[in-house]
Amino acid sequence: MTGMLISIIFTMVLTCLVCCSGPGNTVKNLADVILNGKSLGIVWKTPFRIDISPALKKGKNELEIKVANLWVNRLIGDQQPDEAHRITYTTQQFYRVDSPVLPSGLMGPVKILRLSTSN
Repeated sequence: MTGMLISIIFTMVLTCLVCCSGPGNTVKNLADVILNGKSLGIVWKTPFRIDISPALKKGKNELEIKVANLWVNRLIGDQQPDEAHRITYTTQQFYRVDSPVLPSGLMGPVKILRLSTSN
């Protein structure tokens, strides 16, 4: 029930954006976008797009997207009987072991959109 990390390796020489939105696609609820080891910022609202041009290089590029899980899901996960490593503690139980978890993570494909060609 912790955050997730995806890693994409691609070859491109373009001015472009990473896009995590579109019909049926979204991020729940925020994502840190890292290209070639350089953090480009956090996307937290629609359209979930960020310019990756400043970190693009000729040849192979490595894109990482770190998505944080919702705190409520962490609270529910820690209540599960088979959870050996509990992270959270609250003095009042706001969520039960059978509470439904909320959608969290990447809810669709990540797209790299070309804005212009650079030489």
